[in-house]
Amino acid sequence: AGQAINGSVAAARRIREQRPDVLIGFMYPHEDPDVAMSVCDLAILPDELARGSSLIENAQKMGAKHFVHYSFPRHMSMVLLARRRDIMMQECARRGIEFHFVSAPDPQCESVTTKQSLNQAVGATSQRCTLRALAMRVPTGASGAITLADGSAASIADRARELVSDGAAELHVVDLDAAETGALANLDVLAEAARASGVRCRLAGGLSHIADARAAMARGFAGVLFSSAVFGDDDLLRDVARLGEPGIVEIEAREGFLAPRGGDPALVEIATGRGALASARAALQAGVAALYVIDVSREGRLAGPPLALLDAVRAVVGRRMTLHAGGGVRELGDLRALASRGVASVVIGRALNEGRFTIRDAQRAALDG
Repeated sequence: AGQAINGSVAAARRIREQRPDVLIGFMYPHEDPDVAMSVCDLAILPDELARGSSLIENAQKMGAKHFVHYSFPRHMSMVLLARRRDIMMQECARRGIEFHFVSAPDPQCESVTTKQSLNQAVGATSQRCTLRALAMRVPTGASGAITLADGSAASIADRARELVSDGAAELHVVDLDAAETGALANLDVLAEAARASGVRCRLAGGLSHIADARAAMARGFAGVLFSSAVFGDDDLLRDVARLGEPGIVEIEAREGFLAPRGGDPALVEIATGRGALASARAALQAGVAALYVIDVSREGRLAGPPLALLDAVRAVVGRRMTLHAGGGVRELGDLRALASRGVASVVIGRALNEGRFTIRDAQRAALDG
């Protein structure tokens, strides 16, 4: 039996009762090592907890600076595997290795093969160890043009290419029209700009419908951010979870409570005022892979990132979810603080537009953190 998942011990005992002549072998038993070895004739790598230390030790010998652990909620619900992950985290901290936990699509539950699941997860995190996301907020109408900070005009595609040439590894595109009206009327224009950029782009702007998210990804967006409005419908939250890592849910908080900035009005009404931490827990229980945490009272004000909120959310979800952050970044020290908290990506807007630092300065600071 490989892997010898939960229930293998009971199965082996039944086999022993009926066919004591059959030899039983376990590979990677998921149950208590001593119990598993007592019911089989051969056990290969029976101690999963010991692997939590040995994997990190070997990674360090190979010169690794970052260790990425891919899993999914079904596995993390197993006590043994969750404990092994915690040991990995502790060993990484002890050896000075940055630990990253990534929730991947479940090949048994999400209509993907194991290979597809891993490729999707690896693709989503191939550049996670650096600063990845820069904001491009675009009210476009139908023109596809924006006005830059110096007053000059440019196409969205030109601005995207400019950010990438400055070093951006990923773009976070916010459709302000969609956030205000709830309609993705600018999707084709924004998708064209995303393709022109040549890097991964994710789309935000008050999204609260699965169909809109699928339409955005079908046009080339690597991910979408859903408004906190989705916390107004438990079934919708589970639908978002089925998208895997590309489906990121926003925790848009003000003074500890949700304050959705867009989305279906009926859902916004229900979600507004819900506790931010209770919402993070609900997302975890629904199987959502990632959260984007922002204190909307700090956004655009250079008031500093939401460190206290991030710490509180992390205490609720542990390392079982990927956390992204945005809003308030004002200096390189803010990026170091976010990186030290294991934040996967940071969205920066005003600080870059005002020339407080460059994209490459920000990337170096994120690595220093």
